[in-house]
Amino acid sequence: VNLDVLVDRQKLRQHLEVEIGIDLALGHQVNVAPGQQLMTIVPLDSQNIWVTANFKETQLKYMRPGQPVKISVDTYGRTYNGHVLNIAGASGNDSLYVNNLSLKTKAWRVTASKSLILFGLAAGIGQDKYDASTDVGAHVAARPLSPAANAGPVSISQNLTRTNIFADLSMNLLLFKLNAEIGQVSGGTINTYNTFSGKQAADSRIYGSVGARFGF
Repeated sequence: VNLDVLVDRQKLRQHLEVEIGIDLALGHQVNVAPGQQLMTIVPLDSQNIWVTANFKETQLKYMRPGQPVKISVDTYGRTYNGHVLNIAGASGNDSLYVNNLSLKTKAWRVTASKSLILFGLAAGIGQDKYDASTDVGAHVAARPLSPAANAGPVSISQNLTRTNIFADLSMNLLLFKLNAEIGQVSGGTINTYNTFSGKQAADSRIYGSVGARFGF
């Protein structure tokens, strides 16, 4: 197979013997599109071949750079010998920092209530407003093939208004008072970096609480 290779804008021609794992018969066509990747050539004698593996922090206790490892490839049913080159980020050198955090909240409630001898009932509606801003930055420690880098700071802000509908029930006893509340909050838009399956961050939520107040 003759391949044209571009290296530093100089065109080189190299003859390679490669085995293509496609069974072809007479008259069999394989359709490809311009720019479509057909194969990847990897120099096996290169010192820059590595595997990135993600472990839990609790699994890094006995790992050290230079330790021998075995790498299993299920696709080919083979096992390769290697060694731990580096444990990136395990020393805590990666960091995310937050500066100038500001959070302001405002809330109002309208409540209608009825007190009886033993019980008390209440229902209401209100709004909670949040105004938050901060500066976020990050530091990434050096990796085997990349230097350390800093990102940010990036200023982010968010204004959120949520509507709160609730109902209360209280029980008046001799020395204390039991209170229970159930409600639902909804509204507003919350921009997040992550995506969620199912409920989103700004979806409505039902909440409940129980408390007691002591006194004479």
